[in-house]
Amino acid sequence: MNPKHCLQSSQTQTIKIPGKLYIAGEYAVLAPKQAAILIAVDQYLELTIRQRTKKGWLIENHQGGYAPLCLETDDSHLRVAEDYSLEEDQLDQWRYVIEAAKVTHTFLQESNFNSRNFHLHIRSQLLSDSGKKYGLGSSGAVTVGTIQAILNFHKIKLSAERLYRLAVISQLRLGASGSFGDIAANAFGGWTYYMAPDRKLLKEMITNAPSITALLKQEWPDLTIENLAVSKDLQVLIGWTQHTASTDNLVKQLKDQISAQPQAFQAFIDQAPAVVRQLKDGLINNQADLIQQAISNYRNLLLVLGKAYDLSIETAALNQLIEIGNQHGYASKSSGAGGGDCGIALGYDINTKESILKQWKVQGIVPLNLQVAPQSSSERIE
Repeated sequence: MNPKHCLQSSQTQTIKIPGKLYIAGEYAVLAPKQAAILIAVDQYLELTIRQRTKKGWLIENHQGGYAPLCLETDDSHLRVAEDYSLEEDQLDQWRYVIEAAKVTHTFLQESNFNSRNFHLHIRSQLLSDSGKKYGLGSSGAVTVGTIQAILNFHKIKLSAERLYRLAVISQLRLGASGSFGDIAANAFGGWTYYMAPDRKLLKEMITNAPSITALLKQEWPDLTIENLAVSKDLQVLIGWTQHTASTDNLVKQLKDQISAQPQAFQAFIDQAPAVVRQLKDGLINNQADLIQQAISNYRNLLLVLGKAYDLSIETAALNQLIEIGNQHGYASKSSGAGGGDCGIALGYDINTKESILKQWKVQGIVPLNLQVAPQSSSERIE
């Protein structure tokens, strides 16, 4: 059974949305026509939805600090129910879920489906036992999960790409400026080769489109999402530094400096595409030397970028993680924005795997017992 699309009964339905990690392409993918490679991992956001007899869409997030959210229809729009009024900071916590629910509600109306009342529970495995983020993503997963859970409840099943598109529309309405690579990994599962749509044109399309349904059917310039067939012999080791990092802060810091000093970033994105293509070729052709070279080259590009803009991409803990992996012949680098969170090590020699994990532990790096999550089912009904 596909763990990402697990229906239990007509009354209660549960889905699991995988977390994500960048393998290569981070930072570059923020620029037009730049690609990245990501994996979905089998650490999940779990959403359970069931029929509700009372009016409204009641949503509970069982992560600490969330007050219950209830949305009701008001003149064809969703609003927070009066009995569940929330403070501004509480509404901000719920912003991804609220916007995802609004987009889904509009799509239901356009599809001539009558909205049904439900109770949605959200539970996350994307955090440590102490509540710290691993860096496996959360905003993308909760956006994708909210949309898919509500559509499943109304017996509408969409392809992974249309689910991705609805989630991107939702986040763009909130003013998000990322690449949405996390959303692609959340929706597609497995190994994903990704190039973001032209965000400037897409924003114009959203402004001018007569409906969400029309947006789903239009061509999105530059958008490329491919699932890669990667051998299961390739070991993907993931180490957590126990230090959380803010992707938004690092990306903002970079963007603020690029406007004044664009040369270093231009040099970075001039070189990044060839490295990502090299990694793609190595992965699909099972060529360890290409994978090793590409990962090493992309790590070096990130180091140069970090030095140019004074970004703490590769911290001391990540450096230790990488050096240990490299010493054992595993291609190693930071994952995502860096500054903490996770690093990765890729290799085929199963005999050295335990030695890497053991040495990571000695250095205070926590090995995460994660696997690449399965691809989304291709059997979903449009």
